[in-house]
Amino acid sequence: MSVEIDREALTITVTADFPVPPQRVWDVFADIRQLERIAGAPGRPAVYTRNDFRVGGRSAFWQPLSDGSTLEGRWEWARIEPPHLWESIDENFDEFGEQSRDVPATRIVGTNTPTPDGTRFAMTHHFLSGSALETAVENGTTARMAHTADRIAEVIADPDGPGLPPTAMAISDTMIRICGYLDVAVEDAWRAHQDAELLMAWMFGPDGWTMPVIEVASLPGERYRFEWENPATGERLGYQGEVVEAIEPYRMVVTEHPIHTTADGFISDVTYVPVAGGTVLTQLIHCPTREQRDELLTTGFAVGFEHAYRRLEAAIRAERS
Repeated sequence: MSVEIDREALTITVTADFPVPPQRVWDVFADIRQLERIAGAPGRPAVYTRNDFRVGGRSAFWQPLSDGSTLEGRWEWARIEPPHLWESIDENFDEFGEQSRDVPATRIVGTNTPTPDGTRFAMTHHFLSGSALETAVENGTTARMAHTADRIAEVIADPDGPGLPPTAMAISDTMIRICGYLDVAVEDAWRAHQDAELLMAWMFGPDGWTMPVIEVASLPGERYRFEWENPATGERLGYQGEVVEAIEPYRMVVTEHPIHTTADGFISDVTYVPVAGGTVLTQLIHCPTREQRDELLTTGFAVGFEHAYRRLEAAIRAERS
């Protein structure tokens, strides 16, 4: 592994060789859980709230600092050529959350080049001026880039890779992140959430219940409604809402309001990211209060998602057979 400062080109580049195909290195940046593992510092891990890994998509994280404050970062993916090249534009924000005019955005380019022994990974930071480059060097950018390369080596050595069971965790006072791997293509993962017949095949609620209402919505402004019923008692559960944003087959943001209860609604933000052999699905649930967040987490719904994912995969396989 090496780090090179090119003051004429105004760049800093870290280069490392990994004994795996380019796709495996690519997936470290595509999978929000793996990306999270290469960021942060010892004892102060970064927490990713979004990784919309597509052209025009954005990623965001927060990280506690040693002085008790919090570092927040966001960037836009400007170029995506899987599994060989990505380009991002780091966005700097002022104290009011607006994009800073004083600190210019930084362009970062990552490449995965096949070699006889695996992949040569290179990540280059491009600066707009010599003073900006020197400031980055003084602030420890070279050490952080070397740390990133070391962490990538650790992550790709993990035999589980993306195929971990779904996880549900609180990532802020009012936000829950659910993340899991689906053994289906991203287009099928998207369709399984939009096609009424497929939904019936895997999202059928508690054992023995029926799903008498399936009203799907795919475009901003459209409304959806799902209801389940216990045939023995007539009891019903369900939720409804409106599509806020839809970018097929990568992102869906909706409002979600429980039916037949007095519980508060929330916002669900789902991203679908293609990785080797399947799709990483990440759902962010924005709750109105910490109490609702805690109530959702105590229901054990991560286990429910794992069962639902396996049913979804089976439904896609049955459709293709």
